[in-house]
Amino acid sequence: MMSRTIVFKFTVDNHELAREVESFSMIYRLTDQVKQFSFYDRRERRWIFSVKRAIMNNLDADRIIQTLEGIFGPEARRLEPLISKKIQNARRITIKENEDFLIIEGVLGTVESARLIERFTIAYNYIRKGELFNEKLRLVRWRKIGDKFYLTAEKGILFRLIEYLKPIRDIKIDVQIPGKRIKTSDRLIKLYPFQEECLNSWMEKKCGTIVIPTGGGKTFIAIEAIRRLRTSTLILVVTQELLRQWKERLKLIGVDAGLLGARHYDIRDVTVSTYHSAVKYIDELKNRFGLIIFDEAHHVPADTFKTIGLKLKSIYRMALTATPERRDKNEPLIYFIAGDVVYSIGKETLRKYRLIADFEHRKIYVNLTRDELNRYNRIELSIDDEMKRISLLKSIAFMAEEKYRVLRDLVKRHFNDKIIVFCQRIEQANRSYDEVKKIHPNTFLIIGKTRKYERSRIFEKFKKAENGCLITTTVLDEGIDVPSANVAIIMSGSGSRRQMIQRVGRVLRYVEGKKAIVYELIAKNTIEYYLSRKRDGI
Repeated sequence: MMSRTIVFKFTVDNHELAREVESFSMIYRLTDQVKQFSFYDRRERRWIFSVKRAIMNNLDADRIIQTLEGIFGPEARRLEPLISKKIQNARRITIKENEDFLIIEGVLGTVESARLIERFTIAYNYIRKGELFNEKLRLVRWRKIGDKFYLTAEKGILFRLIEYLKPIRDIKIDVQIPGKRIKTSDRLIKLYPFQEECLNSWMEKKCGTIVIPTGGGKTFIAIEAIRRLRTSTLILVVTQELLRQWKERLKLIGVDAGLLGARHYDIRDVTVSTYHSAVKYIDELKNRFGLIIFDEAHHVPADTFKTIGLKLKSIYRMALTATPERRDKNEPLIYFIAGDVVYSIGKETLRKYRLIADFEHRKIYVNLTRDELNRYNRIELSIDDEMKRISLLKSIAFMAEEKYRVLRDLVKRHFNDKIIVFCQRIEQANRSYDEVKKIHPNTFLIIGKTRKYERSRIFEKFKKAENGCLITTTVLDEGIDVPSANVAIIMSGSGSRRQMIQRVGRVLRYVEGKKAIVYELIAKNTIEYYLSRKRDGI
């Protein structure tokens, strides 16, 4: 008695392969081979090619044809162009956008989707009550839009998505790329050879982080990049002083920039904004600029500021910093948002080009008074709350009475110099101002609550004075430019090496014949001694 013959069919569009088999066990074996790239149509009694299944199982046309040849013989080769074209078309990823997110459309396998999500999941650290905590920033995730789920991404990582997907997929960008052509002068910014090398390195990808010490001309490198790209640009800065400095310097290339921040609201094709104002007006900014420049880029990972880099759709990105290191170890987020480090140099190169002055760093140790020492010891032994105890110990060390005597002596010694006195706390700045103004007629005070107009007026008076003493808090740690200042007195500070580098940088601007001196006043045998050790290495 003859066995029953069964026809095993496989179809791609209107093209069919068929094979007669004589047992159900053979059917099961063949089914196992084809089910990874096809599905069974019970009504038609045939297997139909599924490009979605093929891609989800990471199969290419060659592997599929090899499997089909093993079942149907050489005839399977005639389907190769058709299957290859279907897979090629289906493997195209289209990046679209809605008002809030990028939308990634295309056939992504389970493994491929998981890898994409993992690649764009970033570790983020934050400090609460002195302790370091960790969370995950998921920048690519599934979201329900309407009645369907889509793989979505933050708009600010468009350049990173393209960078990741381009080597492995055909990409179609169905996104309005921001960037309006701007007019600039043809006047070149004259750069030093190391600055030209830096700019050329950045121009290769038109994104990346530049690490150059204070005084190395990072601003001029960025301005020349704007002139060469001639695209709408947003420059993000930390302080009001930097708003004005950037606006003034952009005139070198014929650009009259708008300002956003410090009571200004004037958004133009080239705009200088404080980070705080950019957060506030992110919806007006996010789709407008082709290039974004993060000045003092070590601030980018801050909890309130990281939103800017993740929301702005700009493809071209430049981060400028002297000190990318952060206490919370979030430097990788700077590089993720703005691009990896493309150029880095140290102070020796700047000295070679006479961009920064030589300097001397002197530590002066002072004793606590008997009363201060008694209070210090009582607090150390009696308060269990660690954060409260540390804060109180710092307060006694920072405000040590002996520091004011040393401050007066230093001001007398450098009476004819330009001195900047840095204090960590407002009460210390006020006390220092009261002490110094008794012995020097050109004594100035700028603290956080100093009004914008008053701050500008005081700052200009100090810059124009032949000598004098400017007393300040952390508000002037960054972004001020007084080349004639040659003495820094650190009355108190955090344990941050970055802060110390920034403060020292305020007096390192090169002037012929200048040698800067940095004095660090430290209370002996206190917590301040350990803070000073932490910030060593400037």
